[in-house]
Amino acid sequence: SFEICSLDSILLTVIDKFEGQLKEKNLHLIIEKIEPLSINANRLLIESIFSNLLDNAIKYTSAHKKITLSLYRDKSICFSIKDEGIGISPEHLSKITDRFYRVDVSRNKKIKGFGLGLSIVKNGVELHGGKLIIRSVENEGLMVKVLF
Repeated sequence: SFEICSLDSILLTVIDKFEGQLKEKNLHLIIEKIEPLSINANRLLIESIFSNLLDNAIKYTSAHKKITLSLYRDKSICFSIKDEGIGISPEHLSKITDRFYRVDVSRNKKIKGFGLGLSIVKNGVELHGGKLIIRSVENEGLMVKVLF
């Protein structure tokens, strides 16, 4: 069910949950800005969107690299997360939100997952009338923006 949700407090809770994994991999989380923003939303879906995106950034970024995130209002509400991970080649980019889709198994054999995270994100964003934008440069990282 939908209710007025504080996006900033949900995001901060999610960040806290991943603190251990960030430290374990020696990743530097850079919070550019988190503005106090509320929307009518399903709290669990919003938490799932933030969790899946941060989890992916952590999984696909090697030690001592940066993950940058922000939550702000421009023309719409924007959540942005950028990593310095392995990135995704152009031919795979259009398919990564498909259920169970995983890029080249040999590339991912050490990284556990079922290929559902970005599918869940896409569906959650669409249920909120939002838009998901994904940009990548292979071997340089991934940038994901969620617009509400």
